Amino acid sequence: MASGRLKYLLGHARHELAESFCEADFGLLLNCYQGEVFSPDQFRSLASDLLDDLGLNVGTYDQDPIAPLIDKLRALTPAQRVAPADAVE
Repeated sequence: MASGRLKYLLGHARHELAESFCEADFGLLLNCYQGEVFSPDQFRSLASDLLDDLGLNVGTYDQDPIAPLIDKLRALTPAQRVAPADAVE
């Protein structure tokens, strides 16, 4: 049952985010997390990990073209953070 509930939540999060991310967004995330398996703690750091991977500062990223993606990642709910991580894996 627990597995079924988690599968339901992941499907719901994917549906909510279906139009939020483009192929280029996932390309950047794939490059950042090459071959990684996510631990639950990493779900919180999607945006900061991507900034680190790109060599950008968290205080000045808003001046970079990547800002909309970072803002989307930062705005995700905990349940929604699982969906991009699952897709990247």
